[in-house]
Amino acid sequence: MKMIVLAEDDTDDQDMVREIVNLTNSEVMLQIFGDGESLLASMKQLTEAQFPNLIVLDQNMPKLKGSETISFLKKIDGFEHVPVVIYTTYHDNKFAETCKQMDVELFQKPDTFEAFSRMIESLMERYVNL
Repeated sequence: MKMIVLAEDDTDDQDMVREIVNLTNSEVMLQIFGDGESLLASMKQLTEAQFPNLIVLDQNMPKLKGSETISFLKKIDGFEHVPVVIYTTYHDNKFAETCKQMDVELFQKPDTFEAFSRMIESLMERYVNL
């Protein structure tokens, strides 16, 4: 089964992504975490065969920011091959350059359901191979 992991502390955004994934492809499992620490704890327990097809991180989360979470993810054996993207509400050229150096795609956080849908559907097409 295909799986997307989302780390997002905003429950409204969690619900939106859940709805979009379910509407786009009900066979894709979505696992949601409210922060980077809980995501990392769960990912460390997985075998490589259980790794997600895509990890989507909000940059501004409690405990660990999205970029900090990525640093820890990359230390888990095998996770260097798992695509990770970050989205954020602000645009900062320095942060965009940091993401580029980490080989992580950066998105502006959508502010409408339609824009969120386009972003998630595009990510699913590219990374989950639907």
